[in-house]
Amino acid sequence: MKQRILLGAGVAAILVAACSGGGGPEHIQPGQWEMKARLTQLDAPGAAGAQLAPLRAQLNREQANRTCITPEQAANPLRQFRELMTRGQPGAACTTDEDTFRGGVIRIRVTCRSSNGQPGQGSMTMEGTFTDTTLQARMTVDAQGPGAGGAPQQLRMTTEISGNRVGECQGAPARPGNTL
Repeated sequence: MKQRILLGAGVAAILVAACSGGGGPEHIQPGQWEMKARLTQLDAPGAAGAQLAPLRAQLNREQANRTCITPEQAANPLRQFRELMTRGQPGAACTTDEDTFRGGVIRIRVTCRSSNGQPGQGSMTMEGTFTDTTLQARMTVDAQGPGAGGAPQQLRMTTEISGNRVGECQGAPARPGNTL
C-alpha cells in the first residue's frame, strides 16, 4: 500500500504539471510515463518502532512504475492530486492553499483537517520543475493527530519524484481515477 502512495504521488505530479502555462511548457505530453519515487525522510517523534517499520524499510529505496497519462487526465491534474490527498481519509475537509503549475514550475499545497469531530490535520506540499517530457519534484507530507493512548503524534515524510515520457501508451489506457 505504501508503494502505491509513493508511486501515486509521482503520477499526481505528472498530472499537475499537465495544466501549466506561462513561460515554460504549457503541459506535459500525454503518453506512457515512467515514474520513480524514493522516500528520503521519515520522522515520527515518539512513534512505536513497529508502527513505522514498513515505512522505514522503504527509506532510500527507489520504486518505479509506468503509467499511461491520457489527454483527459492531463486536462485536469489538480483533480487527480486532490483525489490522492483525500483517498482513505473519510471525514476530511481539504483545501488547496497554493496551486502554481505553470512556466515549468510546480508548487502545490493541500491541507486537510478532520471534519467529523476527530482531532488531526495534515498537509501535502509538492514543489518541482517540468518540461513537456520530464518531471522532478519533492513531495512532503506533514500530519498531526492522536497516537497510541491519545497522545499527540506527528509524522513527516519526504519523497523525491522523477518522471519521463517513454513513448505512446501501450494497450488500453487506465480508466480515470485508477492511475494512482
